[in-house]
Amino acid sequence: MLFLMRHGPAENTSVTGKDRDRELTASGIRSVRRVIERLKDRAERPSKIVASPFARARDTAKLVAEAYSLTVELDEALEAERDPRDVIEAHLLSGQNVMVVGHDPWFSEVASGYARGPIMMDKGMIVVFEVKEDGEVRERFRIRPT
Repeated sequence: MLFLMRHGPAENTSVTGKDRDRELTASGIRSVRRVIERLKDRAERPSKIVASPFARARDTAKLVAEAYSLTVELDEALEAERDPRDVIEAHLLSGQNVMVVGHDPWFSEVASGYARGPIMMDKGMIVVFEVKEDGEVRERFRIRPT
């Protein structure tokens, strides 16, 4: 199962001026925590978390990891400017319940492709997909931030 999560709301600019250093805002942290609480109400849960090393994605992943007593694996292939499709596909087909945390516009594009219809990934949103026995990828559920 693949848990695809876009990072939570982040500051517009970082202290360093670098995009990769933009951190979650206080309201972004609260928003991500609300999404995590709704995820925890479900039976499905990630067993592994992989994230972009950019601060906003890494910190979003850490909030999920804390909730599930997991660690976060950082993958440079998930950086904001890189095409993450091959990495995401590998995790989808791994047979594990993997949460991948990263960036738009890539995540909306990937989610839309798997869903065979448009999905706009809001900041902090989760879309969960599974591979059926026939090899078809199907959406299980979505959790939008409130």
